[in-house]
Amino acid sequence: MTDAVAVVLRFAHILLGVMWLGAILFANFVLFPRLEKMQPPSRRDFFLTYTLPIYKYGEMAAAGTIVFGVLLYSYMFGIGAWVRGSTHSYLFVAALVLALVVWLLGLVVFFPKMKRARALLEAQTAPGPPPPEFQRIMASLPPISMLGMILLLTAFGIMIVAVTGFY
Repeated sequence: MTDAVAVVLRFAHILLGVMWLGAILFANFVLFPRLEKMQPPSRRDFFLTYTLPIYKYGEMAAAGTIVFGVLLYSYMFGIGAWVRGSTHSYLFVAALVLALVVWLLGLVVFFPKMKRARALLEAQTAPGPPPPEFQRIMASLPPISMLGMILLLTAFGIMIVAVTGFY
């Protein structure tokens, strides 16, 4: 019989991981390219309406993915499995470290830049193009998001290798 706790933990971990990666893919391949092409009034309204909720959705999914992943691994293999010294444990620790780096990149670098960009747009009272600082911030966000996507895809790949035993 399948262990119900393991099924629930695995389901939550995978679902939240897909949501997290989906948010990053959406930002890289839909959000940022479209924002660059929008006219200033539309870009301002779109940015103020949607970017913060999209980011919060991604960060919630990121935190949940990490928490449920740690719980799942610890439940299935025991708390000591993290430091057992096997290839399996090294792979999972590597994936966890990458996931934590991506999550922290969002919290420490990406989110403060988005908040600053938002504050600049909210402070702008006259119609017209956004301030130059906003443009600099917006130019810096896609490379940060792309780095996060590459690191997260690497973590996914490492987890797939660890789960399938392809090592």
